[in-house]
Amino acid sequence: MPTWLEHLSASLKAGWDFIGSSSGQITAVAAAAAAFFAYRGLRSWQHQMKGTAEYRLAKELMKAVYRVREGFMHVRNPAIFSYEYPQEMLDTWGYPSSALQAEATEYVYNNRWKRLHEAFVTLEEKNLDAQVEWGSQYSEVIKPLRKCRVELQLAIRDIVDGLKPNAKPSTEAAKERDAKSVIYHIDPDSPDDRFTPEIEEAVRQFENRLRPKNRHVALVLSHTADRSHSRTQGGDSCTRI
Repeated sequence: MPTWLEHLSASLKAGWDFIGSSSGQITAVAAAAAAFFAYRGLRSWQHQMKGTAEYRLAKELMKAVYRVREGFMHVRNPAIFSYEYPQEMLDTWGYPSSALQAEATEYVYNNRWKRLHEAFVTLEEKNLDAQVEWGSQYSEVIKPLRKCRVELQLAIRDIVDGLKPNAKPSTEAAKERDAKSVIYHIDPDSPDDRFTPEIEEAVRQFENRLRPKNRHVALVLSHTADRSHSRTQGGDSCTRI
């Protein structure tokens, strides 16, 4: 029969086996919990990064639209200053002679156009990014601004051609562009300026899509940050326990 010493030895061995098994289970549970929180944290980070990227794109696209609007205003400034003309074309009064007026005016508008062109290049690039991110509807929303750009180009051509010697009579389309003041920015509330409201409406097409999107993304980011903070606190509590 086993002696009391053998019984004691067997009991101690069983106790150590139980403790070792429980320790392994606790370690496995802790590892699983850590993996779970890491996964949730990664998903939250990915969601937040996507939201941040969308917010940044919407903001950059809206800024590009506003720069285009400013470019239109720059080109359509009704005042032409003497420093805008080529110096070699100016008379003693600081203005081009009638024989050179068409060429000098074209020079002015070509230089002014550079700002609008650069703004449009940026807008087209950002709008292409928007199509990748949000869909093909952004290929449509930019069309009114493109239409305004073409109409302004034609109006510049009208005024330059009209200053040339032996200029031909204006076409009906040119008269319509002149009637709604395509070439000159006056005031959006002026009945004589019917082109500025068209530009503003084209800008609103972007505003109507991007401002709600920015508000939504900002709200999502706020909620994501709150959840991430709560989970971090919960994870810390579990760790302390």
